[in-house]
Amino acid sequence: MASRPRVLLVDTTVLYSAIVYRGLENNVLFSGDYIFVTTDFVISEIQRVIIAKRGLSRQEAQKMIRSMPVVVASSDFTKDKLKEADELIG
Repeated sequence: MASRPRVLLVDTTVLYSAIVYRGLENNVLFSGDYIFVTTDFVISEIQRVIIAKRGLSRQEAQKMIRSMPVVVASSDFTKDKLKEADELIG
């Protein structure tokens, strides 16, 4: 029997660390061992932070973001799931 893939919901801080600092978070992100999911809001926030903190152009920031192996769910989708998540994890 095949094991289920490990799915992780990731936030701005984790993704930013993974693509900017190239440390442990980067190794995990690009390991292929997990499916990472985030929201379009987080992607927008990461772009804003990269531009502000790293002084990169919008195009350079977008290139970094596109390199991440992350599934992006719309904020509308996740908003509809908040009640279900609250019931599961409290």
